[in-house]
Amino acid sequence: MVQNTVINSRVLVVLLVLLSVLVFIILRIADLQIQRGAYYKALAQANRQFTSIIPRQRGLILDRFGEPLTVNIPSYQFLHDPQVLYSDQDSISHSQAVQLLATQSAHVAYSLHRQYLAGTPLSHVLGYTAAVSAEDLAADDSLLMTDQIGKLGLERAYERQIRGQPGKAIFAVNALGQKQQLLERTAPTPGDHVTTTLDPSISAVAYQALDGRQGSVVILDASDGSVISLVSSPGFDPNLFSQQSSDSRTRQTRQQEIAALLQDDRNIFFNRATSGLYPPGSVFKIVTALAALDSGAVEPEDTVLDEGVLRVGDFSYANWFYTQQGGTDGEIAIQRALARSNDIYFYKAAEWVGPNRLAEYARRFSFGQPSELEIPGSAAGLVPDVEWKEQVIGERWFLGNTYHYGIGQGDVLVTPLQVAQMTQAVANYGSLCPAHLLHSDTSVCRGLSLSDESLEVVVAGLLDACSAGGTGYPFFPWNEQYRDQSLSPYQQVTAGAVACKTGTSEFGGQDSRGFRRTHGWFTMFVNIEQLLADQLSQSDVDADTSQADIELQSDQQASLAALTDQEVWAEKVAEHDLPTQVVITVLVESDEETPYREGSRDAAPIALEIVQWMLGQETVPAEESTEDTPEIEE
Repeated sequence: MVQNTVINSRVLVVLLVLLSVLVFIILRIADLQIQRGAYYKALAQANRQFTSIIPRQRGLILDRFGEPLTVNIPSYQFLHDPQVLYSDQDSISHSQAVQLLATQSAHVAYSLHRQYLAGTPLSHVLGYTAAVSAEDLAADDSLLMTDQIGKLGLERAYERQIRGQPGKAIFAVNALGQKQQLLERTAPTPGDHVTTTLDPSISAVAYQALDGRQGSVVILDASDGSVISLVSSPGFDPNLFSQQSSDSRTRQTRQQEIAALLQDDRNIFFNRATSGLYPPGSVFKIVTALAALDSGAVEPEDTVLDEGVLRVGDFSYANWFYTQQGGTDGEIAIQRALARSNDIYFYKAAEWVGPNRLAEYARRFSFGQPSELEIPGSAAGLVPDVEWKEQVIGERWFLGNTYHYGIGQGDVLVTPLQVAQMTQAVANYGSLCPAHLLHSDTSVCRGLSLSDESLEVVVAGLLDACSAGGTGYPFFPWNEQYRDQSLSPYQQVTAGAVACKTGTSEFGGQDSRGFRRTHGWFTMFVNIEQLLADQLSQSDVDADTSQADIELQSDQQASLAALTDQEVWAEKVAEHDLPTQVVITVLVESDEETPYREGSRDAAPIALEIVQWMLGQETVPAEESTEDTPEIEE
């Protein structure tokens, strides 16, 4: 009896186990078929299909003439077995790919990489593309591991608009992982084009004129603030980052070149034009002059006696002319003070204006705030005032601070782009137009509430600065040719004269001789439209006189080939709207080899070379005057 009970218990246990297993199987089948049936069906379907990504086609970045600054270049691969999902492949040339496409198109695959036609001169403003990083993929789930995305400049700022959408090709595959049939193909959607206001030819000339020196050149359309050129030196070749190669030696060489750029102590990727902060030196005297005149702190005829040194108690403040050559300017009014960049005058002008009001006028010109430029990284700079010094430095404001402020020294810091915008506002009759890189039919400009009389006096001083007796000696021959002093100051500019300001800004600590290193500044505006029109008219006359010779040429391209780069550019701008007036701002940094840069000697010749190229004139180095004009400014 007991034995039967034990057997029955064992049978019951077995039955319960079998029942549990059966219930588990039923539940599992229900889960697989009902709850997650669609999921596993999709997995099974995926095992029967293979999706091949068709590369994105990035939108192009165009120049002010509508011509491409960037293009997308295909790199071709020969697939050894196009039927397998991941075929071995070899790189082939474009011509080889074309031949294969006619007969064995399935064996040809391609990828796209960015090519930058403008190269190094526009590297900071255009930026570059490179492979996505893990951080990029985590931040944007629309990216693919095979993507190349913008990493700097416009490429980065407008990445989503430029990127476009990839295409795809869906194939049916068998159990061996071989392609059987093309089921679906979706073409990629190209990204949007971005049309800029940039001129690559002028940018190349500006970069070449810098000649490897650390610095920047900013060129604006004076009427609307559109950026014609934004160059930072030294630059880099953006093509290094986007080039693709299956050759391991080529890839290794490219990586070594990129590593060298990253380790360069000159900070190659730093955009000095928009992010570099420098004391403005004497170019800031334009702000001081306008603040003094417009606020009524001085009248145009008011004079200050320059005796070489201004003494206040135990402190003395010298004029650069006296420090460098022992000279003085005597009684001097504001127009002449601008031309001579006289420190004594601007010490007193700043004192009469006062630091807070001087700061207010500086902010009118957008100093102390980031630019509205479309690329990231614009620095705000610093416009100090009494409250700032007390709160940040923890000291009260002294008269000496005001003196230094008035000549662009002390704590004030600016970017080259901000100096160019200041100059644009003066050239545009007191209307500031924020600098912009993208083409637009409208420009949002704002008046600075400066009187016409104040502006005329300042422009007259800037014209004198680039005329004999001023500080901008490289442009003396220019203004001797184009300046007509019977006209009003703005009319003189319209007629072709140059209005300019030089600057030599001190920074850092004193050396063993008591000197501080200096950067060189130069900013100017000139009416280029009429001068270029005159040049083109003369070119037409010359062309007419030699028409018989040209007609003898059977190849019509021969005459085009004979044109210089400048002539090709001039013909191009003749078909488009050329800015009436351009602003050119140049900064040349101090370096170990040349610790003392000067506005007139180092920066002004760069601007002259650019203007001379635009007009097809032979570039002749300016001779430094040792008589009526000193070679340096402060």
